[in-house]
Amino acid sequence: MDKTIIELREIMYDLRPRAIDDLGLFAAVCNMSDNISRNFSIKVQLTVPHTERLEIKNELYCTELFRDPLSNVLKHSFASEYHDSIYMQL
Repeated sequence: MDKTIIELREIMYDLRPRAIDDLGLFAAVCNMSDNISRNFSIKVQLTVPHTERLEIKNELYCTELFRDPLSNVLKHSFASEYHDSIYMQL
């Protein structure tokens, strides 16, 4: 039961990281990439050119733009590194 609760909390956190509310999209994505690097033995390098806040709904959408390709890399490849960039026209 304890393991199920822990896994459920992780899933909920992944859907809406608390760091988005507290620090914004860019800090949340950097935190996500750090966690993935630590837990999956893959070096994640992320380029973020600015740290301006967006509307929360847009920050959540953009989180998915980072999470989906990274999830595919973790599931379907044996890569040891992943490089991504977040560039937005504000």
